[in-house]
Amino acid sequence: MKTITKIKACIAVTALLSSTALSAQDYQAVNFEESQASDWESNMSFPIEITDLMPRSGAKGLVVSYDTYNGSANHIVNTAAPVTVSGSENVHVIAYMASDNIGANATLTMSKPGDMDGQYTPSFGSFDVEDTYQRFNWTKATGAGTIYPKLRIKLSSSAPSTFANFYVDDVFIYVSDQSIDLVKPEAATSLSVNAKQLDWTQGVDNETGVQSTVVLRSANLSAANPELLNQVSYAVSSTDGITTVGDWSVIAVVGASDVSYLDNTAVDGTAYAYAIVHRDLAFNYSDALVKSTPTSINAISNSKALKAYPNPSATGIFTIEDITTWTVYNSAGSIVLTGEGEKIDLSNYSKGVYILKSDTSVVKLIVK
Repeated sequence: MKTITKIKACIAVTALLSSTALSAQDYQAVNFEESQASDWESNMSFPIEITDLMPRSGAKGLVVSYDTYNGSANHIVNTAAPVTVSGSENVHVIAYMASDNIGANATLTMSKPGDMDGQYTPSFGSFDVEDTYQRFNWTKATGAGTIYPKLRIKLSSSAPSTFANFYVDDVFIYVSDQSIDLVKPEAATSLSVNAKQLDWTQGVDNETGVQSTVVLRSANLSAANPELLNQVSYAVSSTDGITTVGDWSVIAVVGASDVSYLDNTAVDGTAYAYAIVHRDLAFNYSDALVKSTPTSINAISNSKALKAYPNPSATGIFTIEDITTWTVYNSAGSIVLTGEGEKIDLSNYSKGVYILKSDTSVVKLIVK
């Protein structure tokens, strides 16, 4: 990539208010891996493309090409990413932008209800746009309605050229009753790995609270700790977000209160490094807590220490030989049943594969 001179731009990161509610959401993350250029409505004729030219995260980003000076503001709005406001909350918009040849200044503002060209006042101060992505954010109490992330761009007559590319990625909009949250959560502590079972102590987020935990895995035990980019959606499936971070793969995203995960996709006989990362409401990510398995992962099998029968079971009821405390997990790694004693009753659960874990053994249970 060519070196890009530090320049200034007239750009506004905004939100547009609509009177028609589309869906009840409290946040939307747009990282362009699955987003389409057609999702963005514009009042200008310049090209809007999703390309691999200069993404901040993943493989794609949004590029807006500007080929002439225009003294009026121009707008692009993503109506496919709305949030719904009940009336008293704040709407927060965060976006990342870079450019290669722009002049003048930029403001952060918000459109008036139903008015693409309008804006709320006061507007905010100017900023420089550089060859690397910068974060821009703005907050407004909009009143009830549906809000869309919006970018306002304007090429100044003082620009060194009449052509410019605006690079945009990781546009994020969320609703809360607080000021904007730009502080990352504290990292998790005390991560332990026992066979395929991960347990950790949850960190603290004093701003908007821990909303979920991303679990990552790497077969490279010396891999550098993963650093997750703020305002990016990470997921197991590429249709939902970014799935890898360097040598690390996202293997699960668990709920706010979850402090354990059973990795039943681990390959028997393979040693792994695991990482736990918290996310808050504004999609800020904590530092990663990393731990490697000291030895290869224990195989999931009917071990000598713990046996269950009949297995498979047509009724969903199993008998274990030794009276012990046990936990049963589903195929997603979530706890479905805990208990103590020789009987395990999964008759009220769906057919499929479950994992029985005691203090010393891990056993695969099959309900036919």
